[in-house]
Amino acid sequence: SSGINAEYGISSGYKGYGLASMVEVLCGILSGATWGPHIRSWQNPDETKVADLGQFFMALDPGVFGGGFTDRMQQFMDEHRALDPVEGTDGVLVAGDPERAAEKACE
Repeated sequence: SSGINAEYGISSGYKGYGLASMVEVLCGILSGATWGPHIRSWQNPDETKVADLGQFFMALDPGVFGGGFTDRMQQFMDEHRALDPVEGTDGVLVAGDPERAAEKACE
């Protein structure tokens, strides 16, 4: 199988498939909510069908994993910010960058 989505003509590849499967398991199956093709469509909502969307929240303590998390995470973010940006953009952002910029603008 090529992994191509017939409707959209895109592929998430094997990593995207695995990540999407974990989201379905954690948010849908584990929570007792609907999952995958059983979720009500947001594009053509059937008003008689309950959305029944599940959520999953996870809290991790990075200190119980491999050492040096803070330094390794900083390196990860710095290397991503240093990537060549897409044409017409100011640069590559990591999670929280827009919020930090907004806070700085308010100071």
